[in-house]
Amino acid sequence: MQERSLELVAKNVQSIDADYLDAVVRYYTALFLCQTLRSKKMLSIELGKVVLHINDKLQHQSSEWDIIPILCELLLSHRRIAETVQTLWTLQKLLVHHQYRTGHIWYYAICMDVLLDTSCCVESYRRCENFYFKNRESFLAQRDTFASARLFANLWLWCVRYGAWVAADNWLELMREYFSLSVHDSTINIHTAIRIIEGMVLTLIYHIEARNTTQTRRVRAEIETLLGNVGQALSVNRNHVARFELMRIYYRQVVAPDRGSSACRRQLAAAAKRAQRRNDHLCHDHIQHTAKFWHRELPPALETFWLDHAAGSNQSDGASQSQSFNAGSPFGISNEQLYDYASCILNHERIYPYSMPLPLVPMNE
Repeated sequence: MQERSLELVAKNVQSIDADYLDAVVRYYTALFLCQTLRSKKMLSIELGKVVLHINDKLQHQSSEWDIIPILCELLLSHRRIAETVQTLWTLQKLLVHHQYRTGHIWYYAICMDVLLDTSCCVESYRRCENFYFKNRESFLAQRDTFASARLFANLWLWCVRYGAWVAADNWLELMREYFSLSVHDSTINIHTAIRIIEGMVLTLIYHIEARNTTQTRRVRAEIETLLGNVGQALSVNRNHVARFELMRIYYRQVVAPDRGSSACRRQLAAAAKRAQRRNDHLCHDHIQHTAKFWHRELPPALETFWLDHAAGSNQSDGASQSQSFNAGSPFGISNEQLYDYASCILNHERIYPYSMPLPLVPMNE
């Protein structure tokens, strides 16, 4: 009935009141956001698809761009890679008709989400970086800071994972201009905050191993403040509880490692069960991967898969390096082939999480 209704409306779209059509889109969008807030993920996904379908079928510009990153988050949490990428392609089609800069930023930000969470490359780091350099002036005029904050956080985290610290510092400076978190913040910004926590923990490990006590204390204080802020925000919006719990376990294991490993194993097992109950299959896989990695139960190829494939060679992504923060294969990053979307689909949408390292030396108090 929905499909037939859309076909009828599409044939007579010129005679339909634009305000009425906008009201329909807003109604479905409100339902989508409401169910998302209640963590009704399956229903949220279906409602989000309805909104996108209306936009696609009727070439109608929705003012509710926020549903696209949220819908992609939900699809990714269900480990539905193909549908996530198809949603990105839908976004691209919408942007052909409506030159909306925030939509372009979200496209590249979500591509980085997919890369960071699954190893699957829709757009490479280089292409996302080039997008910023080609459009940096338009970022200054952005009213929607969520999109810019996510893109910069993702680019920063990519660099931090590879230890490309000069480039990371540049992205960090940009990210701080756009990111802030409030108690009643959106699921979008909470997701960005959890990305930042991971990057800060990796930064903490860097300072611990360098035995830089001053920086270690500074970063610890920042992490604990952000953990507290995210915890408060999650009391209202529970969508990223499982991912947040994984980051808390990670931080505790860095600053106060469980030497016997039994307590840590129990914590990870409990977190995995919670993720499963919340239908957060992606986070469940990340937790399982982390548990195996920390307890040396992964094959070497899986331990380093993300690092080996998330950069790609200079030739593999075709992106220009005329403007760059100098993060890439010339700086010791792997030159392996990207795990592209086609490879992911041929591999039955298998994901390869990043292996979160622990310090090689104990932390000095």
